[in-house]
Amino acid sequence: MRAAVLVLGDVGRSPRMQYHALSLAQHCSKVYLIGHVGERCVPQVEVQQNIIPILMSADLFPRPKSRFLYVLCLPLKAVVQMVQLLWTLLVVLPRPDLLLVQTPPAIPTLAAAWALRLLRGCTVVVDWHNLGYSVLQQSLGTRHALVVVSRMYEQIFGRALDGHLCVTRAMADFLHQEWAVKARVLYDRPPSFFRRLDVEQRHALFRRLQPLFVRPSGEPIWKAVDGVAAEWVDGATPFTCLDHQGRAVERARRPMLLVSSTSWSADEDFALLLDSLAAADARLAGSLPEGHGLAIVAIITGKGPQKAMYEARMATMALHHVAVATMWLAPGDYPQLLGSADLGVCLHTSTSGLDLPMKVLDMFGCNLPVCAVGFQCISELVKHQVNGFVFHSREELTSQLLELLSPSTEARATLTCLRQGVSNVETIQPRWAENWSEIALPLFADQTAERLDHGRCVRYAASMLPFGVLLARWALS
Repeated sequence: MRAAVLVLGDVGRSPRMQYHALSLAQHCSKVYLIGHVGERCVPQVEVQQNIIPILMSADLFPRPKSRFLYVLCLPLKAVVQMVQLLWTLLVVLPRPDLLLVQTPPAIPTLAAAWALRLLRGCTVVVDWHNLGYSVLQQSLGTRHALVVVSRMYEQIFGRALDGHLCVTRAMADFLHQEWAVKARVLYDRPPSFFRRLDVEQRHALFRRLQPLFVRPSGEPIWKAVDGVAAEWVDGATPFTCLDHQGRAVERARRPMLLVSSTSWSADEDFALLLDSLAAADARLAGSLPEGHGLAIVAIITGKGPQKAMYEARMATMALHHVAVATMWLAPGDYPQLLGSADLGVCLHTSTSGLDLPMKVLDMFGCNLPVCAVGFQCISELVKHQVNGFVFHSREELTSQLLELLSPSTEARATLTCLRQGVSNVETIQPRWAENWSEIALPLFADQTAERLDHGRCVRYAASMLPFGVLLARWALS
């Protein structure tokens, strides 16, 4: 069987669909991974020989700043993307038995998938990550005509396709009650390469990433003496050092490492984290002894349109016990950074209130507790004071950062309890491969078999048509 996985976006920044491709590759002779040219995929996808990338040119319509131009460009963008998708699916792509498509974006992805189903007879399964109309609604408002049309379009084409997966129970309930679409819940799960690193592995990672520990102003986080920062001398790092036997060990008074990943878009209020770090720094300055140095190092990973704006703001922040750096990591380094950190922060909020941030699952896979901003569905993932903290304001996040990352035995004990909560709560069990085999594989198998049976009936009827014509002519004569 041949399968295709479609992402109308940068496939390198769509980890869930990459994991789908990896899992399908265990059961299919070929898996075509379709998406825009962009970032590299995870190494496991790149080395899998029966995963074949089909890359389309990147988005030709960057979002205009003017709302009027944005609304004007939307229909034109949809038409151009529809042509691009139809050419790729009907001409470039060899006929697949199964197409798995990510939504959003729903326009024109679902219509193009329906056209492939109609013209080439393959099974189409939709993986609902969010509701497309809710993303549009965030920009245009609830009653805008384009939002109303988008919702109707999404409902009609969603019901016209064969099978459905979604990311939360709340989304499955919405699809069933509002649109009569029955979807199986396939919770995000971290693959096995998201795990906690031992001290030797953390030491090697920090040494490799040393050039990236730079403030947005361009100044190294650890000030250099004679061109070399003391923390990096003799094979040491600010977090680890070598003992007398040459083995890596944690420093006795190391800074705590906080990690957050973001797309640097308006969907995430990143000012909330910066304000909280500044407030935490001021309170640490009043409680730590003079000359203590850094207590918290915050690493923010990701790319996006607002990155330069926030970096300019970070460069003006006068911090003494907190340091902030931005990084863009190779796909193989990102899981290792999470596996070396002490705390994760998630600022994701959902436009629909029905999806969950996959970055939190990645953090949990690395046994990393999380502070996550609260919204409708977050309780399906983050259990407050069990595997992390949920916050709703800058003040709450500031208090949580100090409670978990300040240099005190109480903070270390609280962090250890949360880490045990991550291990005990069944948020990452089973891992992706086992969960996919239990939930998604039976759906793909059933829908494909049903579609193949339908195709056999059609082909049999077509093969019998000449005999039917001859029989009719004989009866009439």
